[in-house]
Amino acid sequence: MVDSGNWTGNPDAEGEAKTKALIEGMGKLGYAAANVGTKDLSLGYDAFLANTKGAAFPFVSANIVRQDTGEPVFKPYVIVEAEAPKGGKKLKVGIVGAARYNPLFSKAGPDGANLVIKKPDDVVRPYIEEVRDKVDVVVMLAALHKEEAKRIVRTVPGIDIVVGSYGGLYTTREDRHNDSWLLYSGNQGKRCGESRLYFGGGGKIASVDTYIHLLGAIYPAEQSMLDWVNGVVAKLPKSGTAGAAAAAGGR
Repeated sequence: MVDSGNWTGNPDAEGEAKTKALIEGMGKLGYAAANVGTKDLSLGYDAFLANTKGAAFPFVSANIVRQDTGEPVFKPYVIVEAEAPKGGKKLKVGIVGAARYNPLFSKAGPDGANLVIKKPDDVVRPYIEEVRDKVDVVVMLAALHKEEAKRIVRTVPGIDIVVGSYGGLYTTREDRHNDSWLLYSGNQGKRCGESRLYFGGGGKIASVDTYIHLLGAIYPAEQSMLDWVNGVVAKLPKSGTAGAAAAAGGR
C-alpha cells in the first residue's frame, strides 16, 4: 500500500491532529511508502518533521530539493519487498516520488536552506535508471496531473506503474501509455486503487488488472481500526472547521 502525496490536513490545530493520526493509521495498515506533495510542506520542513515523527514508513520525493545544492531533501526512491501469492518469490519494488512542478514554490528547509521543486521530467530519469536494475517492478508515486504523468512515461522508460493523485481524477478503465499503466484513485481517501500484476516470460509484466474501490458501507469496518478512529475523532481539537477531512492522495 502506498500514498501518492498531499495527504496533510488543513494548517490549523485540528488539521495537524488529523495529519498525525493519519500517519499513525497508515502505519497500522502497513503502508510501504508515501510521496511528498506540495501541501505536505505548506508549513515548511520543520512542521513536516513534527507531523510525521515516528512514521512507520518512508517518505519519498525525487524533485523536492534544496535550492542551494539541488539535492533531494527526501529519499528519491525506496526499495520494498512484496509477497507473491501461492508462496512465489518475493518481488522487489522500487518506489520513486514526484510532485507537480511549481516555479513559485519556496519553503523553509533544513539547515536554513530553502526547498524548491524541479520539473519532474528533468529529475526522475536518473533515479528510474538507477533503481530499474535493482528491482522487479518500478512504481512512480505522482502528485501531479495525469497528463503530466503521461508525458513523463512517454519520455522516461522503465516505469511500470504510476500511482497518482490530482484533484478528483480517478481511473475507470485500463489506462496504458508506452509500457506503463496509470492508476489514479481520486483524493480525500474516498477510494482505494488496487493493481494486480501478472508476469510472463523473463519476469516481465504481461498484464495488469486495476480496480477502484469506493470505500462505502459495502466494505465492513474492521472493529479494532474503527475503535481507534473513533478514539482519535473524540480527541480532535476544534478549530472552527469541524468536519473538514485531511486530504489523502490516491493509494
